[in-house]
Amino acid sequence: MNYSFKKAICFFLFISTFLINTLKANTSETLEVKHFDDLNSSLSSDVSNKLISTKSNSIKYISLFGKNNGSISIRNKKNENDSGKLATTTFENTLAINSTNYQAPTSKNTVYELLTKKNGKETFAEIAFLDANTVVTLSFNKKDATLLFIDISNNQMNVTAKINVPVCKINSSNTKEFFYVDADAHQIVLPVNKGKEYISKNGELSWKKNKTSVPGIWIIHAIKNDEKKWSFNNASIHVNYFYSTELAAKSKNTFKIQTAHADHIGNIWMSFSQGIVGVLENSSKNEKAQYTNEIKLHNFNKDYSWYDAMKKDYSTLLYEDLKSTVNPDENDTTNLQKRYFQNPQAFSAAYLENAKYTNYSNILREKNNELDSNSYFENAESLNQFVHLELDDPTSKKKTKNVTYFGFKIKQFQTVQNNITTDLDGAVYITTNLGLHKLIFDKKSNSIQTKWALPYKNSFIKETGNKVASSQTTPTYIAEKNEIVFCDNAFPVKNLMILDAATGTVKNKFKLFEYAVGSACENAVTYSNNTILVSNTFGNIENGYAAKGIMRFNCNETGTWQQDYEWNKLNVNTLCNTASIKISSADEKAFIYQNVDNSTNWQISAITLNKATEFNKISYSLLPIFDKSSKINLNNSKSNFTIGARKNLFIGTSNGLLRIVSE
Repeated sequence: MNYSFKKAICFFLFISTFLINTLKANTSETLEVKHFDDLNSSLSSDVSNKLISTKSNSIKYISLFGKNNGSISIRNKKNENDSGKLATTTFENTLAINSTNYQAPTSKNTVYELLTKKNGKETFAEIAFLDANTVVTLSFNKKDATLLFIDISNNQMNVTAKINVPVCKINSSNTKEFFYVDADAHQIVLPVNKGKEYISKNGELSWKKNKTSVPGIWIIHAIKNDEKKWSFNNASIHVNYFYSTELAAKSKNTFKIQTAHADHIGNIWMSFSQGIVGVLENSSKNEKAQYTNEIKLHNFNKDYSWYDAMKKDYSTLLYEDLKSTVNPDENDTTNLQKRYFQNPQAFSAAYLENAKYTNYSNILREKNNELDSNSYFENAESLNQFVHLELDDPTSKKKTKNVTYFGFKIKQFQTVQNNITTDLDGAVYITTNLGLHKLIFDKKSNSIQTKWALPYKNSFIKETGNKVASSQTTPTYIAEKNEIVFCDNAFPVKNLMILDAATGTVKNKFKLFEYAVGSACENAVTYSNNTILVSNTFGNIENGYAAKGIMRFNCNETGTWQQDYEWNKLNVNTLCNTASIKISSADEKAFIYQNVDNSTNWQISAITLNKATEFNKISYSLLPIFDKSSKINLNNSKSNFTIGARKNLFIGTSNGLLRIVSE
């Protein structure tokens, strides 16, 4: 073969490779973005012509005050706009660390205020701050979901603006949309799933469910009203809906947007149903964001380069569980493994039965230790009412594409259920039901790239109330250590996973709540000042039984994480199974939201972090008692709570927004 011929062959291969790569880049999935300058222009003409703007004086909300209130005046309290970190999402910030520099309320001159609707029940969900004087929240009733701006600068909370928005009702799905607040730009990014718009009897915009919904985001720009309070109107709402010609042609444009977050470069990342993540690029180099006309998509079910490696690693993780289900002295584990690969459904059923047996055994073994409950259970039958476990069979998903999964054909590989976490370099972290992924948007290739992906142990066992069997913890990013923290879905004991965020390498792995009846963590892990706190959420409310316990982990000067055995021993009976733990670094306390004795008594409690000298040390409790307390349920309805400026604390409840404020 002469030199010229070799050169021609090399050139041909180069061109072929280039064309293949170009083809791959050009055939990446995208969504078309339709931008509307205001809300009215996005509506059908018959609706926009009838739409009557709701004035603030027509907003029917009242405040109820606790009968055990003090006499504090909020109006005269010091303004603290810039002294701490205000919550911007369901977490304290997009890193999901759940800690703040603000002081929480104390038990001195404490005031309890419940903002509630005059006519009808309304459930309040996630809470964030536009600034120190303005709360942004979502509320839900049987018909509508409503976005509200609430002024909190005075002795009584006041709704300054509201609008019904097309998002999933809080009680109809386990998935909730989490809006994002950009406090610097004074705007809110709200994920929506557009149904059919109509005008209600009171003249307000409302939404009906459709079989086919259109995903999108509303970008709401805050403006000042006549009273110089933050507000908004239809003209200040920029609407963006997402379409796909290919999907629409196949009548499959039915996937829904789940959550949206901006990274530190200004790109908006979104998760959709069906295991899809998208990014809307910020194309502006100025402070004001300008977004492109297409969304680049990353489909976890089509990421085959990562998929093959994951299969190998994940089979090893599952086999570890497999070996634990048999006695190696009496069984041939090699043959058992072969039978599993041939029939994963049969193994899954056996695993589930074994898991229940293991769970019962743990309860019976530990019943005399009195670590979890004053009630003793003598047999498996009596325990069944408290332990509701289901198998999330991966072969039953009704999706369009088949993939090979350990030699077995299934119709979906991965789903995304949790929120998105960002870091300080523009990367995002997302958990699927099989792995934790670090993604970036590569501007050069105009595509989403995977930096690394780590499989975690998933037993495919879920509790009642969970949509899928997966890690239920949104990852927490620890900036000063460049670490990412989350919990897996092993059974019967979950593991706390601490990873190097740069490489995805597991640095630490700790078992969680081995002493308890069950082990689970459905909330983001809380971090502050070399301290990690994890709460046990096993059982939760749906199952009629709630396990107890908080675990603390400390990082020493060498960067090594260790369990705080003394602190953990003192808090094994602490109930903390609803909202994420919050840490006030100014107070050096952890704050938890409790359902006392599984009754209607809900309260905020605080635990000292730097010293705990008594069993289950509670520094103080804040228990709101209203004149109509027998008719008011303060269940947080799976919502969160957050700490604001001037010793304000806010909780979204089933009957209103609760504010606790003290001197």
